[in-house]
Amino acid sequence: MTVVAGPGLLANCRRVLGPDPHPYRFLADRVEHHGGRRAFSSRRMREVLGAQPYLLPAMTDAGRRALAAYGGFVTETVALAAADAEVARTAADAEVARTAAG
Repeated sequence: MTVVAGPGLLANCRRVLGPDPHPYRFLADRVEHHGGRRAFSSRRMREVLGAQPYLLPAMTDAGRRALAAYGGFVTETVALAAADAEVARTAADAEVARTAAG
């Protein structure tokens, strides 16, 4: 998921937050780390499942739970970002009103 969605998400972070990755360092590190591991992970999965195919249900369940946890993380992150944006919007509106009042 990080390999597929990560680059686009990082591009959007750069567009919205600017080129300094500090505000989104965790995400940038995850995308960079996982990007180089995709081929290794795929090869390793084929090896493990080829040798022990009975592990597929347990691995699938673990993957499902991991994606659910990741979805919760993304949901919480979006909610926090929306709250921060609302605070910033309110502050900007107040500044515009103050400036206009003069």
